[in-house]
Amino acid sequence: MSIEVKTTHILYGAFFVVATPIMLVVWASNAQVSLPVYGKPFIGYIVFGFGVILTVLGLGELLFKGRGLPLKLAPTFQFADAGAYAAMPHPIYSGFSIAVWGMAMAVQSASGLWLITPMVVLGCVAVVYGYERPFLRKTFPERVKKSRIPLPDFYTKTLRYIDSKINNWRELKVGSVRILSHGIYAGMAAMVGLLLFAFLHPTATIGEIFLLILFAVVGSITWGQFIEARKGVLRPFGYFGAVLGILLAVETIPGISQFYTLAALAVAMPFTQSLGRLRCLIHGCCHGHVCASNIGIHYHTPESAAVKAGLVGLSIHPTQLYSLVINFFVGTMLLITWLTGSTAANIVGTYLIATGCGRFIEEAYRGEPQTPHVFGLPLYQRLAIIMVIAGAVITCIPSGPVGYAFSLPSFPSLLMALLSLPIIWFVTGLDFPKSTSRYSRLT
Repeated sequence: MSIEVKTTHILYGAFFVVATPIMLVVWASNAQVSLPVYGKPFIGYIVFGFGVILTVLGLGELLFKGRGLPLKLAPTFQFADAGAYAAMPHPIYSGFSIAVWGMAMAVQSASGLWLITPMVVLGCVAVVYGYERPFLRKTFPERVKKSRIPLPDFYTKTLRYIDSKINNWRELKVGSVRILSHGIYAGMAAMVGLLLFAFLHPTATIGEIFLLILFAVVGSITWGQFIEARKGVLRPFGYFGAVLGILLAVETIPGISQFYTLAALAVAMPFTQSLGRLRCLIHGCCHGHVCASNIGIHYHTPESAAVKAGLVGLSIHPTQLYSLVINFFVGTMLLITWLTGSTAANIVGTYLIATGCGRFIEEAYRGEPQTPHVFGLPLYQRLAIIMVIAGAVITCIPSGPVGYAFSLPSFPSLLMALLSLPIIWFVTGLDFPKSTSRYSRLT
């Protein structure tokens, strides 16, 4: 079977073979990283050469055995499992990451070693698990299934524990008002995030914190109403709307230290997102699509958003758990970066890159019917790509270093952070089921 190579294939391939290395060189040359370099140049060249060889071997295996190209425009006809693919699942991405690391070591680039290489590895992982792995499972289901690594027992037990909790819906009705118990998780998430923000940014005033909450909530609701509510979802909330709201708040609040504020928020937000996913788990929103029974969770509660989407009793990906874990690790990484005295631009940029990669992976397994698709990919995967690009650009902006430790904020700021719990609980956990207004109802 021959391969029909079109002009679009050549241009697409040239972008990754030529343009991508050039962009990485430009990025490494402009990114601001003050950490010490490591390794010897001659070792770097050896590592670089090994990475290039591994990449070429992987490309050759796809071309001659798979009868295709590593492109969406020319997918393989056969499953490649020999040669370099017999040694590792993804030799092209592995080889490319190794080559980037080797070249950074060879030219003694601090930004290449500490920023570009880790982000390239993260990006490759995102492409593999956010696009290529799902594609291979659909195209070669039997071959991919054989290479699956057995799940550890603790993960299976965790899923069954989640099953017992997500089907334990609790609510309290007071007159025409209904209080959903799991709304407290969203409130706790906001409180923890804002407390961390207040300690990282002790000069932030109570007014600034209140406006950040207000803009984030309004942005989240507005995004949900315009992007998702039209598909029939009741009172949805949108992460990207919250981000846009925060950016607008930072831009409009007079006298605010913009980059420093964004850096502190970048450290705090992943922990807020991570804890907030507990509310999503019980509510059934942000749910995954159908999967094998041993790796999924099951909703039976009629009020659950997953059940309302027609997934009652089916095994679906626990995408809320995926997001919880990803955001926790992103937050931990950024907190360490903050404590080592990194620049504000690097923290903000790293947040966008890491969160974008994580969201790209998560969206590949989400199954919400209301999510729009743009040119074959979910809207949020497209936005995740934009986040990654924006993050890379921001790391090149000169900015001063942040503080090395926590500082005690003012009492009013602490009070405002604590008050965010009931505020967010009210927004995400209270509704009026008898109302004719769609926004007043959560389920």
